[in-house]
Amino acid sequence: MAKETDKKKTTAKAADKKPAKAAEKKPTAKKADDKKAAKTAEKKAAEKKPAAKTAEKKATANTAEKKVAEKKPAAKKADTSKLDALIKAAVADGKITDTERKVLEKRAKEEGFDKDELSMLLDASLYAKKDVEKKKKEPAEEKKREPFKDPFEGLMVTVEGGVFTQASYQVSRKVRLSTFKICKYQVTQAQWKAIMGTNPSHFKGDDLPVENVSWDDAQEFIKKLNAKTGKHYALPTEAQWEFAARGGNKSHNNTYAGCDSENRLGGCAWYEKNSFQTTNPVGKKKPNELGLYDMSGNVWEWCEDWYQKGYPIGDIADPKGPSSGQTRVLRGGSWNYFAGSCRVSYRNDADPSRRYYYYGLRLVLLP
Repeated sequence: MAKETDKKKTTAKAADKKPAKAAEKKPTAKKADDKKAAKTAEKKAAEKKPAAKTAEKKATANTAEKKVAEKKPAAKKADTSKLDALIKAAVADGKITDTERKVLEKRAKEEGFDKDELSMLLDASLYAKKDVEKKKKEPAEEKKREPFKDPFEGLMVTVEGGVFTQASYQVSRKVRLSTFKICKYQVTQAQWKAIMGTNPSHFKGDDLPVENVSWDDAQEFIKKLNAKTGKHYALPTEAQWEFAARGGNKSHNNTYAGCDSENRLGGCAWYEKNSFQTTNPVGKKKPNELGLYDMSGNVWEWCEDWYQKGYPIGDIADPKGPSSGQTRVLRGGSWNYFAGSCRVSYRNDADPSRRYYYYGLRLVLLP
């Protein structure tokens, strides 16, 4: 009995010791789990490092791109010299002041505009101020606006109707004309520009006769002039031109318009010997008996008529020339022609589409 009892005690003690060992083993297992977790965390951290490096590289690349982008405007500053040229040209034309120019230069250099942008800057700066000033002036200008002013108003000379002898190629005839009005001057460049908006002349000057115009050009000019004025301007017929050049009913039967001989031609006409090989301002030479200037010389003057060699036999009233032809009549001579071409009876002709720097015109005003 005593042995069994001791045996039981020994068994109980062994049972008591087992839980203690188990308890001792549990912390060891926990440490292993912790080490495993730590290794997993280290592994994940190691996996994340490449991603972080990639992000760093991207950030570095973006920074580099920004620096390149920031440097681009600096490269564009090389084009500011082109703006300088534009600004100087604008100042020379009186478009902007020196102060405005300095502002433009400063803006261009600070902002680094390229060529197109510089032009835009210049245009915006030049015209923004003009637009403002224009708007301020518009009300006043509207009040000042007047109806179109006829550039030939007050310049038309009345030629009373009458009779004269017209001769060519040994054929002479009596011509009777009705009263008409003719301009005392050849059409000037200023008058041409007022109607056409352009100046085709070779020699430039507002008070010079317009030249380098064809018969067709003259008709277009007259068409627009009549539309603006509501009047009936036209080229003179050849008979009207000659009657007026001779002095009309006041004629002294001079060979040239305003003088009776070649020795005195320099006083009443611009021709090859005194013109300096150019046209000259209208109205500077001696006028004829009707007060008409440059009927001899300066520029040839287109007439309305078709040209024909010689005149039909028989007296006639208010002739208008043949109904058709190939060339149109020119009269009066010019700055580069010989003295004989300035005679009031001398005839010339040319294709109606032909332009030369010695072809001009004079107008008549019809009822």
